[in-house]
Amino acid sequence: MSLEKLEDHYEIRIRRLNNEWFLEDTRTNQRLFSFDIPQRLFELYAEDGSLSKERAIDMKADMLSDLQAILTLQGYPRLITFYLDRNWLDSIRDQLRSDVMQVTRAGNRVNQRMNRK
Repeated sequence: MSLEKLEDHYEIRIRRLNNEWFLEDTRTNQRLFSFDIPQRLFELYAEDGSLSKERAIDMKADMLSDLQAILTLQGYPRLITFYLDRNWLDSIRDQLRSDVMQVTRAGNRVNQRMNRK
Protein backbone atom coordinates (compact mmCIF):
# COMPACT_ATOMS: atom_id res chain seq x y z
CA MET A 1 0.00 0.00 0.00
CA SER A 2 1.26 3.45 -0.89
CA LEU A 3 1.67 5.79 2.09
CA GLU A 4 0.22 8.65 0.06
CA LYS A 5 -3.04 6.72 -0.31
CA LEU A 6 -3.59 6.17 3.41
CA GLU A 7 -6.86 7.63 4.66
CA ASP A 8 -7.20 9.71 7.83
CA HIS A 9 -9.44 7.18 9.66
CA TYR A 10 -9.74 3.42 9.59
CA GLU A 11 -11.94 0.93 11.36
CA ILE A 12 -9.64 -2.01 11.95
CA ARG A 13 -9.27 -5.51 13.24
CA ILE A 14 -6.08 -6.49 15.00
CA ARG A 15 -4.94 -9.93 14.02
CA ARG A 16 -2.08 -12.21 14.98
CA LEU A 17 -0.63 -14.82 12.67
CA ASN A 18 2.58 -16.73 13.43
CA ASN A 19 3.49 -14.25 16.18
CA GLU A 20 3.07 -11.32 13.78
CA TRP A 21 0.56 -8.65 14.75
CA PHE A 22 -1.08 -6.56 12.05
CA LEU A 23 -3.89 -4.11 11.42
CA GLU A 24 -6.54 -5.08 8.89
CA ASP A 25 -8.97 -2.64 7.27
CA THR A 26 -12.54 -3.81 7.98
CA ARG A 27 -13.89 -2.53 4.67
CA THR A 28 -11.34 -4.14 2.36
CA ASN A 29 -9.89 -6.89 4.61
CA GLN A 30 -6.52 -5.57 3.45
CA ARG A 31 -3.54 -5.81 5.77
CA LEU A 32 -2.43 -2.25 6.45
CA PHE A 33 0.80 -2.92 8.31
CA SER A 34 2.35 -5.10 10.97
CA PHE A 35 3.64 -4.02 14.36
CA ASP A 36 5.30 -5.34 17.49
CA ILE A 37 3.58 -5.47 20.86
CA PRO A 38 5.76 -3.68 23.43
CA GLN A 39 7.28 -6.19 25.86
CA ARG A 40 5.80 -4.45 28.90
CA LEU A 41 2.30 -4.60 27.39
CA PHE A 42 2.76 -8.28 26.56
CA GLU A 43 3.87 -8.96 30.13
CA LEU A 44 0.77 -7.24 31.53
CA TYR A 45 -1.52 -9.69 29.72
CA ALA A 46 0.57 -12.83 29.37
CA GLU A 47 0.03 -15.81 31.61
CA ASP A 48 2.96 -18.19 32.08
CA GLY A 49 4.86 -16.48 29.27
CA SER A 50 2.18 -16.80 26.61
CA LEU A 51 -0.83 -14.82 25.50
CA SER A 52 -4.08 -16.80 25.43
CA LYS A 53 -6.87 -15.90 23.02
CA GLU A 54 -8.91 -14.53 25.91
CA ARG A 55 -6.09 -12.34 27.20
CA ALA A 56 -5.28 -11.13 23.66
CA ILE A 57 -8.91 -9.98 23.32
CA ASP A 58 -8.68 -8.22 26.69
CA MET A 59 -5.47 -6.48 25.61
CA LYS A 60 -7.02 -5.33 22.33
CA ALA A 61 -10.10 -3.98 24.10
CA ASP A 62 -8.19 -2.30 26.92
CA MET A 63 -5.08 -0.94 25.23
CA LEU A 64 -5.42 -1.08 21.45
CA SER A 65 -8.96 0.11 20.80
CA ASP A 66 -7.83 3.49 19.44
CA LEU A 67 -4.43 3.91 17.83
CA GLN A 68 -2.87 6.93 16.21
CA ALA A 69 0.06 7.20 13.86
CA ILE A 70 1.83 10.27 12.57
CA LEU A 71 2.81 10.01 8.95
CA THR A 72 5.30 12.57 7.67
CA LEU A 73 5.47 12.98 3.90
CA GLN A 74 7.59 15.67 2.31
CA GLY A 75 8.03 17.33 5.70
CA TYR A 76 4.28 17.57 6.47
CA PRO A 77 2.84 15.52 9.34
CA ARG A 78 -0.51 13.82 9.04
CA LEU A 79 -2.44 12.10 11.82
CA ILE A 80 -3.99 8.73 11.00
CA THR A 81 -6.42 7.19 13.48
CA PHE A 82 -7.31 3.52 13.74
CA TYR A 83 -10.48 2.50 15.59
CA LEU A 84 -10.94 -1.09 16.66
CA ASP A 85 -14.07 -2.74 15.27
CA ARG A 86 -15.86 -3.38 18.59
CA ASN A 87 -18.59 -5.53 17.02
CA TRP A 88 -15.93 -7.86 15.60
CA LEU A 89 -14.16 -8.01 18.95
CA ASP A 90 -17.43 -8.77 20.76
CA SER A 91 -18.25 -11.51 18.26
CA ILE A 92 -14.86 -13.15 18.87
CA ARG A 93 -15.38 -12.94 22.62
CA ASP A 94 -18.86 -14.50 22.23
CA GLN A 95 -17.44 -17.28 20.05
CA LEU A 96 -14.75 -18.07 22.61
CA ARG A 97 -17.37 -18.26 25.38
CA SER A 98 -19.47 -20.56 23.21
CA ASP A 99 -16.46 -22.78 22.51
CA VAL A 100 -15.65 -23.00 26.22
CA MET A 101 -19.25 -23.92 27.02
CA GLN A 102 -19.25 -26.67 24.38
CA VAL A 103 -16.01 -28.13 25.72
CA THR A 104 -17.38 -27.95 29.26
CA ARG A 105 -20.58 -29.73 28.25
CA ALA A 106 -18.61 -32.41 26.41
CA GLY A 107 -16.41 -32.90 29.48
CA ASN A 108 -19.48 -33.18 31.70
CA ARG A 109 -20.95 -35.88 29.44
CA VAL A 110 -17.69 -37.84 29.56
CA ASN A 111 -17.61 -37.54 33.37
CA GLN A 112 -21.22 -38.72 33.61
CA ARG A 113 -20.44 -41.77 31.46
CA MET A 114 -17.35 -42.56 33.52
CA ASN A 115 -19.34 -42.29 36.78
CA ARG A 116 -21.97 -44.73 35.49
CA LYS A 117 -19.38 -47.44 35.00
